[in-house]
Amino acid sequence: MLWRTTCQSNWRELYRVLMKMEKKLCAYIIVDLLASWAIDVANRCGIPVAGFWPAMLASYRLVVAIPDMVRTGIISATGNPQNLRHHIALRPFQPNQPKLWTGDLPWLIGTPQARKSRFNFWVRVLDRSSTLPWILVNSFSNESLSYEENYFTETTQLGQPMILPVTGSYCKHSVPKSPSLWEEDMASLKWLETQKPKSVLYISFGSWVSPIGESKVKTLALTLESLGQPFIWVLGSNWRQGLPNGFIQRVSKQGKIVSWAPQVEILNHRAVGGYLTHCGWNSTMEAIQCGMPLLCYPIAGDQFVNCKFIVQVWRIGVKIDGFGLKDVEEGLKKVVEDEEMNERLMKVRDRVVGEKSSLKAKININAFIDDLNRSTA
Repeated sequence: MLWRTTCQSNWRELYRVLMKMEKKLCAYIIVDLLASWAIDVANRCGIPVAGFWPAMLASYRLVVAIPDMVRTGIISATGNPQNLRHHIALRPFQPNQPKLWTGDLPWLIGTPQARKSRFNFWVRVLDRSSTLPWILVNSFSNESLSYEENYFTETTQLGQPMILPVTGSYCKHSVPKSPSLWEEDMASLKWLETQKPKSVLYISFGSWVSPIGESKVKTLALTLESLGQPFIWVLGSNWRQGLPNGFIQRVSKQGKIVSWAPQVEILNHRAVGGYLTHCGWNSTMEAIQCGMPLLCYPIAGDQFVNCKFIVQVWRIGVKIDGFGLKDVEEGLKKVVEDEEMNERLMKVRDRVVGEKSSLKAKININAFIDDLNRSTA
């Protein structure tokens, strides 16, 4: 709450400064919908505003479905599912769309009070974003890979925001340097040079939440040691206390544990053969761009929806239910033995950064700019 209040105050002060200048410098604002309070600030300042959805479009459609789910009794007014195995059909329906259940809802994390708070957050996001003329989505057209039409023409309804997938236009030429503010451990790249092609498992569970808990850290560590699997594991210092005694010393030649890593460079390296991931959207997109098969262990939020697409629709990864020896060994075996997975990876990669995808994304961006210019003329 303090963070949100402070940011709102600073936004207003910045705009007051801009308005005192001879020329109006702020033409419009693009707001990350996870900071949807900024929409109100922009509206009060009279600045045209567009939304930006940082995840895949399917997860946005899940949030948009909240009113219908409440109206039909699938969830309560506080977001509590009446049945965790109730099927949710996202609209508009797409062929190849994975089955989503109420158990996949992104606010079902933590205690009942935490779940209610997260649900209210998404309701506020939905309410604020419904007033926007445009929402730019950090994804590609037709996530179900089922047809070719521009997606926004299928979803835009009168009085609703125009949905514009824009990923392909900037992913294709993304720089290898990570935009993260964390300091990267570049020594991992030197270590990779000593490893055999496609022999290393890269492991990372993201940075914004506590990853998997001490007991699971210990289980995964013992599994890696038993398998003798070469690995690079991104694990913050706060979570290393979950490692078995003497583990780092015993596996010093087998693998590396780092606090942060140059992820894109690692995923692009010839020595890396798989990626054990929480299925965060940015990590998923980077893996696709690098042609890297995935071992999926979703933890929270939209990661469960992402995992459904990775495993059921795109079939470029395998979901594991735990970090025991059998879970990881069988997951790795499925990835290695699926000879057609690389072909499917290339197909999805083409949808993300291929020429046709890039062209569609550019068309969408140009349509957004043209519409913006008309509305502000």
